Amino acid sequence: MFDLTSLNAIQVWSLTSVLGVLLFALALRRFAPGDPTPGGPRSWRSLPSTPSAARLAPAHESPATLTTPGEAHLPRWLRPSLRAEQSGERVATQELREPIRFTSPPRRGVARSTVAYRLVRVTDGPDDHMSVEIGRLDRGDEVEVIGDSEGYLKVRTPTGLEGWVPRMVLVG
Repeated sequence: MFDLTSLNAIQVWSLTSVLGVLLFALALRRFAPGDPTPGGPRSWRSLPSTPSAARLAPAHESPATLTTPGEAHLPRWLRPSLRAEQSGERVATQELREPIRFTSPPRRGVARSTVAYRLVRVTDGPDDHMSVEIGRLDRGDEVEVIGDSEGYLKVRTPTGLEGWVPRMVLVG
């Protein structure tokens, strides 16, 4: 039937497995990134209710991202202040500049287009990965198209900047 040595082996294996899982869970609880109090419990009750909660921000976050002390225990994507900022309220308070336009009519044989997106990278070559960013364009800026290469257009801005942008960011 059952051998006493095989029964002991099963009990030893079960015991070591359970202890290993518990040790691993304890290590995760103690050393979890974003833990407001390293080595301490991760309970919202352990957080201070004073404005000093901004000091609990990890090094990669600025204290400005913690608008209220009650948000320190929440992940960034759940914080009400950041969600409100990302929902469009930030755009209303953001300072918008006038689009850059040419003052003279286009030269013969040169097409002009308008940028359709915000913060478009202008690079020194027709490649996103191997080229260097030399400037940015914003929605509504006017450019002259002076060349093309496999999905990229070489453009010139009214300020004299020449570089490459993806073909899909221009309209007209």
